Amino acid sequence: MKLDDTAVGDGPPSIVFVNGVVVTMERDARLAGPGSTGAQTGAPRQGDAGTRAHEHGTAPAPATVPEHGNAEARTRGPDTTGAQAFWVKDGKFVCVGTNDEVTAAAPKGTPVADLGGATVLPGLTDCHLHLLDYARGRSQLDFSAVTTSRELTELVAEKVRTAQPGEWILGQGWNDALWKDRKAPHRDLLDSVSPQNPVFLSRVDVHTVLVNSLALKTAGVTRDTPDPAGGRVEKEPGTGEPTGVLVDDARALVQGLVPQPTRQSDGRALQAAITDLTSRGLTAAHDAMATLELLSLLRETDAAGRLALRTSLMLAFDEFERLEALSADARADALRPGRVTVRTVKLFADGALGSRGALLFEPYSDAPDTRGVEKLTAEELLEMVKRILRAGLQPAVHAIGDLANSRLLDAYERCAADSEFRSAFSKLRPRLEHAQLLRRGDVARCGRLGIIVSVQPPQLMSDMSWTEERVGPERARTAFLFGSLARAGATLVSGSDLPVESCDPFRGIYAAVTRRNLRGEPPGGWLPEERLSRGAALRSYTLDAAYSSFEENTHGSIAAGKSADFVVIDRDVLTVPEDDIHKTRVLATFAQGRRTA
Repeated sequence: MKLDDTAVGDGPPSIVFVNGVVVTMERDARLAGPGSTGAQTGAPRQGDAGTRAHEHGTAPAPATVPEHGNAEARTRGPDTTGAQAFWVKDGKFVCVGTNDEVTAAAPKGTPVADLGGATVLPGLTDCHLHLLDYARGRSQLDFSAVTTSRELTELVAEKVRTAQPGEWILGQGWNDALWKDRKAPHRDLLDSVSPQNPVFLSRVDVHTVLVNSLALKTAGVTRDTPDPAGGRVEKEPGTGEPTGVLVDDARALVQGLVPQPTRQSDGRALQAAITDLTSRGLTAAHDAMATLELLSLLRETDAAGRLALRTSLMLAFDEFERLEALSADARADALRPGRVTVRTVKLFADGALGSRGALLFEPYSDAPDTRGVEKLTAEELLEMVKRILRAGLQPAVHAIGDLANSRLLDAYERCAADSEFRSAFSKLRPRLEHAQLLRRGDVARCGRLGIIVSVQPPQLMSDMSWTEERVGPERARTAFLFGSLARAGATLVSGSDLPVESCDPFRGIYAAVTRRNLRGEPPGGWLPEERLSRGAALRSYTLDAAYSSFEENTHGSIAAGKSADFVVIDRDVLTVPEDDIHKTRVLATFAQGRRTA
């Protein structure tokens, strides 16, 4: 049979796939080269600083982080360029090798699917997204293509014309840094077209909202409203009146009034969102701000046989506190293994750079009266990390500004040196989410401490045009230091921060490899020394992604005994011209041997 003969939901108990270009991520020599991650089985893992230095032409340094790669070769030899075929049985890979090897290993009569020369990758993981935000946002106004403040106003006006008086107008994706008219976001943009409907519009970074005067009045936000802890109510310099821009935790002043969807509508929206994700080659995702309700909803979907996406949830800290308050049996049930897991707790050290909420050592270049938003003090951050480690869970901390990142690494360093936490710190694989601005000394600390650094390559394409305006030329050179982090020995994993950016993983790989936008700008790439090799970028979506969620022994590569999660694509991303990587088209996605897209 041909690949096209399989349909979504298909997956015979036993099937052989032949005539493919199979990138196993186990021992594929094509993954080697400048900037590679030592992805071959038996080679040092991505976190080996000695290997990093050798690959980049500098003197090797001793390895400082334990190897997490597979210790035993189960697929092909170290000098091959990849496999051609594999046999899947009962949802797992049984054999991987040449066409002759695999067909000889499978029993006679086993169905055979011809890949027709297509490339096969391990199932891809988005290591940082917001699933429910994306699912709900698909039915809201989308401002991602807006290039002027007037366009935003016009879209709101169009929506108001079909809305009932008093109905909330919701939207997301506006980015004032890209508006050609350079007009500051202000409630005036909304008041003239929506006097009878409260408006709540999330910025592209999801850390800031723009609301109209009616929404402010309904929430009781006035010139006398103080900034809440971890947030900022932006006010007019002369009058002190709120502008309608609410940053970070100030969003809650209005957000609590926005009507919430029902469980049923959330379930339908999640199903549609997951279908979109699997169509892009994703077989797994790490949700970076989850609730116990989302856990319940996803497990209900899984029990019904409708969950096509393996999901690892990072509980928000207040949800972690709810978890701790449960009975022992209920807590154990929440933490049980499966296709929907909770192993991680999410903290926020600061806000976002675009809305000037990222916490900096020095003031913003374009707003010298602020250094950002401190979501947690250094001591609060340390105590929360310790509390998460005591619970046997993985800490994952949002840190974007250079000061926020430095404080987090201080906390991690203290835990690693503390006899009470040293063992847990090593076993629980602490994560740093974003790491957008890093001082050079902190790059080295990421490697020395063995931190998993979760980066979002698609954001580089959006942010590089205005980063220098925010922080000046010198600090702009400390942004998105993917290459430096890899050379230092940090474990890099990649995601999109959906709905902030597109969840297309091939856009992410393209951004990490070229450091250019989709128009190919700037020529040679922005800070080209920070580019990743194709192998390193691909590994950040596969084997190292699995490591970051404690699944490297069961997922992340095409190898005997692992879950048969794989994606079939129309081109070999390891060899096509760089400019073509983001044009990759997904032909089929499989999870546990069943076609999901």
